[in-house]
Amino acid sequence: MRRKIIVGNWKMNLDGKSVENLITGLVSRLGDFKHLDVGVAPPFVYLPMAVCLAKEKSLAIAAQNCYPESRGAFTGEISPPMLADIGVDMCIVGHSERRRYFNESNEFIARKVRTLIDNNIKPILCVG
Repeated sequence: MRRKIIVGNWKMNLDGKSVENLITGLVSRLGDFKHLDVGVAPPFVYLPMAVCLAKEKSLAIAAQNCYPESRGAFTGEISPPMLADIGVDMCIVGHSERRRYFNESNEFIARKVRTLIDNNIKPILCVG
């Protein structure tokens, strides 16, 4: 049987100190979650800090979004190779907010999934 995964999406909330406190608290309690994988998806600006705080721990770090191209003139976007470069484990794609506010189609989301897989990042595909 596959292990269950639980990932907290922090959306556009928390500041740096709150991220540090929350991750430190979670890491200290990971032993309580022996039968599932636990992760967090902090805002992009806190991903390097989160990766550093979770280093060599059992806490997965997820990005909240990515762009399906590996490089190019896409101002403000983050590519899967960039996420891999800083040590991100997973990435959320297909979230209802991205579909609704940014009109992301299934085809566009499928491209993200493919690029994430190509860069050894686990996609967290939101369906429904």
